[in-house]
Amino acid sequence: MKPEHKDFVNRLNEACDHHPDAPPPYRGRQRWLSKVISVSPEASRKWFAGEARPRPPVMKKIAEALKVDEGWLALGLTPIHEPSERKVAERRAGGAIYYIAGLIEMEGGTVAFPEGDDADAGVDLFATVRGRQRKLHVAPADRVAPGRYLAALPADHDKLLVLSVVMGHHGHCPRVLFLAPDLLDKHAQSRGGYQEVEMIADDGAFITGEDTWPEVGSFADLVGGLRRAV
Repeated sequence: MKPEHKDFVNRLNEACDHHPDAPPPYRGRQRWLSKVISVSPEASRKWFAGEARPRPPVMKKIAEALKVDEGWLALGLTPIHEPSERKVAERRAGGAIYYIAGLIEMEGGTVAFPEGDDADAGVDLFATVRGRQRKLHVAPADRVAPGRYLAALPADHDKLLVLSVVMGHHGHCPRVLFLAPDLLDKHAQSRGGYQEVEMIADDGAFITGEDTWPEVGSFADLVGGLRRAV
């Protein structure tokens, strides 16, 4: 497998994993995709083997067939991050992670950063609270329009405590939301290799549909969030 194709192969398989009609790996997946988008089985084999990447028109067809975003499939980008915004988005994400880490430590907890496989699983922080450790994922909420925010998170987040940091405006501090599992199950939209939550700012709260996302205002709230997520 060519190193430059490895990430694409992982995303291609991940998109297939979440498609209801795609066969499991090594059970006809390559041939299934070749039939769906009308290409040769050999072309499909090369993509899954990491020997080649689809050309842009074919990449678009694959994304449409697998019902995922083309930018994510091709480059690992979410729809709210154009290539020119990628570095800014990455810095903002890193800042949000350190912000949460600082809040936890200021209130007496301890944090550690993941290494190896844990980093690939969407874990941004290990938080130890009153002797109990939990895995946290921090999803910055991007302002895409006045009063409208989008947060992207891993598709497989069931074993993670997911927090979203909403950047403050007009001198206000960032807000931290607990993306509770029951609300994520209800409102998160699948985008193939990740999920997306849309939130609307309404009179100081952040809502999706008729539900309000609980806000974390103190370390005590974080402790409660950690316990509820067990």
